[in-house]
Amino acid sequence: AIMMYRKSLDASKQTTFIPFIYKASNGLKKLYATKEDFPNAYKFATLSSALSDSLSRIAKLDQLVAMEIDNESRLLSMLKEREQAKTKRRHNIQYTAIVILIFTAFLVLMLLGKYNVKPWVIRAIGFFAFIFAFEFVVLIADGIIHHATHGEPWKMMIIKIVLIGILLPLHHFIEGVAVKYVLTREKKPGRKVITVREFVNKYVLKEGEH
Repeated sequence: AIMMYRKSLDASKQTTFIPFIYKASNGLKKLYATKEDFPNAYKFATLSSALSDSLSRIAKLDQLVAMEIDNESRLLSMLKEREQAKTKRRHNIQYTAIVILIFTAFLVLMLLGKYNVKPWVIRAIGFFAFIFAFEFVVLIADGIIHHATHGEPWKMMIIKIVLIGILLPLHHFIEGVAVKYVLTREKKPGRKVITVREFVNKYVLKEGEH
């Protein structure tokens, strides 16, 4: 047994792997103590004690490193969550601004219908109002599609082709009906043709003064 432990000790010293060296030296200490070979027992007891202290220091060091890694990981996670919350808040503000813009465009379109505005102005505002509205629908759908397909290009392409195939003719149809309604609705009697500048001065700038 002593011979086997000595061979194990020599091999462990070559690999410089402390746990193996400690195990072999501790085994030799016990064997020599059993045989009452106290000089060798003391020799390997001293070696195993020193190795035990080294292992304790290494264990503490590993524990400290593990704690540092854990703390750093938590910090990075917190920073990531804060950045995501900041990005989400910024996106929500932008979405709100887009909705307000779309609502304003349709409101202006309806108000212009009450006056004898030139048809090309109404058509232009109607065109941009519906472009904004349908592009906003596509913008919202894009995130949903990406999440549902896990970002697979061929699935996203097929769904978007179907979506555009539905939205494009629907866009033209609704825009045509709405603009036609605004152009043909009954105007207030005695109204002269109002220009875009007059409309802005009356409804935008005047409201701003209040």
